[in-house]
Amino acid sequence: SELFCRGFAPELTPQLTPHAMRALYRAILRAHRRALPEELRRVGDAYVAKEFRDHRTGATAAQLAAFRRSWEQYLAELRTQAAAQAADDAPGVSFGKDLDAALVDAMTDEQRLKLVDMRLAAAPPPPSSESAPANDRESTATTKPPSPR
Repeated sequence: SELFCRGFAPELTPQLTPHAMRALYRAILRAHRRALPEELRRVGDAYVAKEFRDHRTGATAAQLAAFRRSWEQYLAELRTQAAAQAADDAPGVSFGKDLDAALVDAMTDEQRLKLVDMRLAAAPPPPSSESAPANDRESTATTKPPSPR
């Protein structure tokens, strides 16, 4: 709970106080718990914790305001997608959305690398090499013509 206890300037607006930022952080984690599949939740929780920790100190009020706005937009989008999935309005709905090309173009190299890392962390693991031969044997066995007697 010391995530936002130190490092904030006293002149911050009420939306940017440590208490308000912790409330947003908890709301995001709660939404992850309610809406995301386990593997996405783990990646999302770790990313949220790192981002909030990284912005805890040294950020200006303007940077914190932009940070908060971005996370509020994320939370609203996640809640909308979760509600659509729960209401069965969108069967097979996936979470997230594509990034705007202009936004990606405006990213720094460090931000692009972080995006690649997140994609790799969220991607399903490749099939193990142990299962491939078994599948090959099964497909060979089922497609092999019967032997003449």
